[in-house]
Amino acid sequence: MSRSLLASGSLGLRLLRREWHGGELAVLLLALTLAVTAISAVGFFTDRVGAAMERRAAEVLAADVVLRSRAPLPDRFEARAKETGLKTAATVTLPTVVAGEERTQLIDLRAVDPAYPLRGEIQVADAPFRPGRPVESLIELGEAWVDARVLARLDLAVGDALTLGDHELRISQVLAGLPDEGIGFADVAPAVLVHSDELSATGLAREGSRVTHRLLVAGDRAAIRNWRQWAESELEEGQSLQDVSESRQEIGAAITRAESFLGLAALVSVLVAAVAVALSAREWARRRLDAVAVMKTLGAGQGKVLGLYLSQLLSIGLVGGGLGLAGGWLAQWGLVAILGGLLGETLPAAEPMGPVMTGLGTSLVLLLGFALPPLLKLRRTPPARVLRRESGPPEVGAWLVYGLALAAISILILSQARDLGLALQLLLVGGATLALLLAGGLLVITLVRRLGGRFGSAWRQGLGNLARYPGRSLALITAVGLGLMVLTLLSTVRGDLLDGWRATLPEDAANHFLINIQPDERKGVMEALDELGARNQTFSPLIRGRLVAINGEDVDDLTLPTERGRRFVQRDANLSWMDTLQADNRVVAGDWWDGSEHGEALVSLEEDIAEALGVGLGDRLSYRIGGREVELEISNLRSVRWDSFNTNFFVVTPPGTLEDAPLTWIASVYLPEEARGRLTALVRDYPSVTIIDVESILAQVRQIMDRASLAVEYVFAFTLLAGLIVLFAAVQASRDQRRFESALVRALGGRRRHVYATVVTEFGSAGALAGLLAGLGAALGGWLMAERVFELSYRPPLWLLPAVMGAGALLLAVAGWVASRRVVTRSALLVLREE
Repeated sequence: MSRSLLASGSLGLRLLRREWHGGELAVLLLALTLAVTAISAVGFFTDRVGAAMERRAAEVLAADVVLRSRAPLPDRFEARAKETGLKTAATVTLPTVVAGEERTQLIDLRAVDPAYPLRGEIQVADAPFRPGRPVESLIELGEAWVDARVLARLDLAVGDALTLGDHELRISQVLAGLPDEGIGFADVAPAVLVHSDELSATGLAREGSRVTHRLLVAGDRAAIRNWRQWAESELEEGQSLQDVSESRQEIGAAITRAESFLGLAALVSVLVAAVAVALSAREWARRRLDAVAVMKTLGAGQGKVLGLYLSQLLSIGLVGGGLGLAGGWLAQWGLVAILGGLLGETLPAAEPMGPVMTGLGTSLVLLLGFALPPLLKLRRTPPARVLRRESGPPEVGAWLVYGLALAAISILILSQARDLGLALQLLLVGGATLALLLAGGLLVITLVRRLGGRFGSAWRQGLGNLARYPGRSLALITAVGLGLMVLTLLSTVRGDLLDGWRATLPEDAANHFLINIQPDERKGVMEALDELGARNQTFSPLIRGRLVAINGEDVDDLTLPTERGRRFVQRDANLSWMDTLQADNRVVAGDWWDGSEHGEALVSLEEDIAEALGVGLGDRLSYRIGGREVELEISNLRSVRWDSFNTNFFVVTPPGTLEDAPLTWIASVYLPEEARGRLTALVRDYPSVTIIDVESILAQVRQIMDRASLAVEYVFAFTLLAGLIVLFAAVQASRDQRRFESALVRALGGRRRHVYATVVTEFGSAGALAGLLAGLGAALGGWLMAERVFELSYRPPLWLLPAVMGAGALLLAVAGWVASRRVVTRSALLVLREE
């Protein structure tokens, strides 16, 4: 049996070149190539972005891995890292106090060697609270780089002397930012940077000082993993390793959303190409019926026929997959040119295995789901067809045809949506749209049968063709309708969704955060901000607490499901209270509290943190706050748009629940450019307040939004090409039958003009109906994408339905007219003789 199949496969490959001239296999190959190109281009690009995000996330530590200890670190850790080709840098930090003429300031003194930082950049500014720029030289002996808050508090400037313990240094730079300084809402001490060789001269690193020694390590990912595994086995008491698994949430959320746009845009291209694959494979199988019937009369069985044509199909799949991967590799450089600079660095090379497997898998799924059913039907062609052309193979079970297509679509959607719930909703929308197209097609065919006789001859014959061949008409309306729907979804709805995304980050979004505002300072800080011309001021309470128990069990005794959850319970959390739900928060489980529940022991958790902790509605969390424990019941879970730049919290309670706890206030404000230089007075008046400038992160998120639009338009080009292939395949599917009908009409005295009018009427009517149903499907799909994927509001424009109807009628009418030119110009006598 296996030898017979191999022989059939070999014969199929030899026949492939001869059968190539029919045109259907070319359409099939082109559709597969285009689908794999679109999906692999986005795959290669997102893989590179993911690697860059991992590297960018390491900037929070200024390294890939940090080894820290209160005591000096043994030399073996650094030596082993250098042996494996990794870069290293050492830092020593300690809190201390510096004094001016009238005031003092707590600082975070950092003694660093010249290799610091290994990841990220040190930012310096020309004056306090001015925009930073990357430093161009390393810190030298005798210099101190000082945070703007220290300069403002102590009334110092560049060039002044700064006394650190027993040593005096010259202030040479205004420190605007360090890659590993915290940007959280905890109490943050301003930094002073000095050369590592200066620390001993200060006399501050003495016995009893709170000194922290750090070894920073960075390099190749595989080498980092190996070094970390070795270092973990060498750790002594008081030593710990730290790495970072997530980037700044604002940038990470924006890039994730941009990748979602790209992924869904590529998926749309694949789904459009799937329609072309189905149409071309159906026509390819139909044109092989006579050949299979002859083979059957010569003794060929179903297995031999299946092996013969399956080898051709798989060969086309491999060739299409290979060409698509090559095209995807080239096309991803276009995405890199558009979006690659968003991370401020050169994107690392992609690890090709993932995108390659995805591309080849897409080609295989398209073939199995959309091209295999016609092939299974073809192998059952009866030998009697040699004598009676009307004899055809029995229909393949509907469950098999639709089951394979549904399975293929499900796999493709799930691979891109990466969310089972979202994938199911998209499948439901797709199924509803398909049912709508089929029902609408049947309805118009019924109406045509009843009303067709009331029109002129060309109209009557054109509309009559829709009713006379219901299967062909339904295939045409469904294929073109699906193609138009996804094209509309990506073209029109795409712009509305991107505009809605941009609208979530207005021009006056908060660009500064003020933390550690004491309760008695809140009113004064508000007045000071008013004087500076600040807008969109929002003040939120901030309470520090440590999660100590879940459902009465100590967290130290629990096995939490994720590393993120374990890190969450090892540090103090920021809690707040909230009366009404913010616009950038959405309840995904449970109910938001009302006024009657204020003061009750309830809590709302951000959904990702709840998943990391393995908790859900009704679970109880115990926090130690200000020396007492408070037990809170989870009332609801929220999703949070971290790229909105509003003040958001993982843990929120109703008003009145934690009002007796010790707290500070945090403010988010928009400060115009001209006001930022006047922040010095506010820092002097309120020395405990820490100001965090997020203008650079805000600008980066805006840049992601703008360039994501360009990138989606780039991917949209693949969808347009796929749409043209669908149109060509739909017209070609009935080419032979139309050639015969045209020849018969002309043989009976019909004029070419009449043939053209009939074709344009048939195709234009089918296109108008397909456009109407496609517009309805696109409106529903756009609403679903806005609500479920991007958490944006969306309202379909009123002109959507008539525009898509007109576009469908025009495109299909023109395509029918162009296709009929080849049919009409051929001799009617020759066509009738061939039949």
